[in-house]
Amino acid sequence: HNQLRSKLHTTVLHTMKNQMEISIQQNASTIGIVRPEFISTTLDWWPLETRAWGNSSVIHADLTHPNLIAAAKGLSPLFIRVGGSQADSAIYNMSTSTTTVGEANRFAQACDKNPQLCLTMQRWDEVLKFAQDAGARIVFTLAYIRHTKDESGQNDQQDWDSTNAKQLLQYTAHSKYATTVFGFELGNEVTHKGKIENVTRLVNAYAELRHIIDETWPSTINDKHKPKILGPASTGQSITTKLLKALGSHVDIATYHKYHGGGKEEALVKYAKSTSIIQHPNKFHGISSTSNKYMDKPEVWVGEGAMAYNSGRQNITDSFVGSFWFTNLLGAISKSVPHTVYCRQALVGGYYELISHETMKARPDYWIAHLWKRLVGTKSIGPILSPSREDSPDEYTFGCCEGPGYDTLL
Repeated sequence: HNQLRSKLHTTVLHTMKNQMEISIQQNASTIGIVRPEFISTTLDWWPLETRAWGNSSVIHADLTHPNLIAAAKGLSPLFIRVGGSQADSAIYNMSTSTTTVGEANRFAQACDKNPQLCLTMQRWDEVLKFAQDAGARIVFTLAYIRHTKDESGQNDQQDWDSTNAKQLLQYTAHSKYATTVFGFELGNEVTHKGKIENVTRLVNAYAELRHIIDETWPSTINDKHKPKILGPASTGQSITTKLLKALGSHVDIATYHKYHGGGKEEALVKYAKSTSIIQHPNKFHGISSTSNKYMDKPEVWVGEGAMAYNSGRQNITDSFVGSFWFTNLLGAISKSVPHTVYCRQALVGGYYELISHETMKARPDYWIAHLWKRLVGTKSIGPILSPSREDSPDEYTFGCCEGPGYDTLL
């Protein structure tokens, strides 16, 4: 690599309008290292009648479709985060009997009332098998808010009831797909819009989750396959900072959600077609600093992200124009230590999907992700300079090395 960089000390990139001189300093060094699963993706819970999602939820998606399996394999290795807004309303029916009693009966009845938010043993096995076949591992968001409600249905009125989560974890630990599960989150954006306010109760719930995992996967089992705890799956820097201050010692990996606008905002169209879509690594430094401050071994994931929330925007987040934003974002995050994974919302479903839920064909951003996996490695190098554009905020260059033998410039 050093030899190669000496030869490529100055490279001229020609564009349609002009040329840009890129210099890689001979003392270029590794700035950050991301995971091989750096580009990962998600599955969501949106029910059938939800516009833009169709039958693409984790409950209804055809996980045996050869195109979907092939697409996921094309991004392997990767993580698939099963979560989203509806994750906090989900129920898990892990009963093997049709005549259940007690707690098992309570959750079975809840499943009967809302089958679109019910994860059965059979479906959970199908999800895990899909991940295994695709060379992926699952990060699963456990329901929190549902299990803090009182009898009137009001949120955040009692300590987290871990009964249903424990049933899922115990079943998972004894499944033949157990090693496919990488980790668990607890709740999805739980403090967003005041859904819960009692952070102490949330901290206690994370501590209880740690106890359940330790008990379910005892130390006699290879710790390599013991599920990690991720969180707080929050949105916004101030909220994430507040939660990591409380939860930093309880999570193995910090996760937060990052969108850059709303799918229903008219300004999104102008944003997508302007140079303002260019993201600089320093836009992610706030969360990085927070994790360094409150975690013993800081590691940060964007656990859910796309250009726009509210299911994205048709003809923008599912089209070629959105790929400029996506490509640049990947470069920026790869240099934002200690970020190591970006989970793109979503593998299938919504107007930001990588694979069309209607045709099962790849969207443009899928090919960006696929090319990145094939051409770009896990190390970000620098410094990389564009002397002719040094004063321009609209152009940045990111370097990642794949080696041995070549560097990839973005």
